[in-house]
Amino acid sequence: MKQKENRDNKSFWDRIAKLYTRIQEKGNKQLYETLIKKIEAHLSDEQSVLELGCGTGQLSLPLAPKAKTWLATDFSERMIAEAKKREKSSNLCFCVEDATALSFDSNRFDVVLIANTLHIMPKPKKALEEIHRVLKTDGLLIAPTFVAEEKIHRLKLWLMKRIGFRVFHSWKLAEFKAFICQNGFELLQCELLPTSPWSECFLVARKINGTVGKGSDFKEV
Repeated sequence: MKQKENRDNKSFWDRIAKLYTRIQEKGNKQLYETLIKKIEAHLSDEQSVLELGCGTGQLSLPLAPKAKTWLATDFSERMIAEAKKREKSSNLCFCVEDATALSFDSNRFDVVLIANTLHIMPKPKKALEEIHRVLKTDGLLIAPTFVAEEKIHRLKLWLMKRIGFRVFHSWKLAEFKAFICQNGFELLQCELLPTSPWSECFLVARKINGTVGKGSDFKEV
């Protein structure tokens, strides 16, 4: 059952890959502009950055020049194929990766960015374990994520599910913060963005050395 669920989830993202750039950059332009400004405040030209769930490069393309190297990944082959058509920076590379089973060495990256992805993953705890593993000591996790703070949130979830867009986890803000902290990270910044049509939590955390905590994935939608 879980394997079929994962296949269906991947199939949805493969299916919309060709339209994804237009959907995101037209429908969420203001949100992306805000995210770019907030993320670049945590970047420097000495950092190696790993991006998970990059889509077709909405954040990768404008932010890669701010870092030393930028490795943008997604589990959808078609998303990566579309992203490569837009590739411009010499320090930017797109490739296919499963965020819950990364192929990279431990302690490799200064920053891991995973934007609006954890809540649509069946196993976000496993992804956090992998992020923790590949981050260097005191490395940064930047994880903007939609949270369920609105009264009409359930209706939105139902409508998205009808078109095949699956939200696996619907965290309240406090739950999401706890989820991050219980899985090996110390919060540095957490705020709700006023420009988001949803409730967008902009979260930055630092890797805590040692064993990843006993966090859970919380409730599934």
